[in-house]
Amino acid sequence: MVTKCLSTNKATVNFMVPCRKPGNFMWPAGKDVQEVEKQFVLRKGLLPECMNSERQWFFKDYIELNELYNKYKECFST
Repeated sequence: MVTKCLSTNKATVNFMVPCRKPGNFMWPAGKDVQEVEKQFVLRKGLLPECMNSERQWFFKDYIELNELYNKYKECFST
């Protein structure tokens, strides 16, 4: 989740962690906030579905997003 746009090319992102079931994520015990370049933000306007009292969240476009992530990973990993 982008929490703040810092400049034209950077943003602050609050990351979730995956659960065992594909497409389900949750907030980690300790916040995972990092500054990233905007080119690595996969999509804007994603709204996950709450699955369990705001503890688990489901992304219905998970398969498509995972494929997009894997393409990014191939391009930028060394």
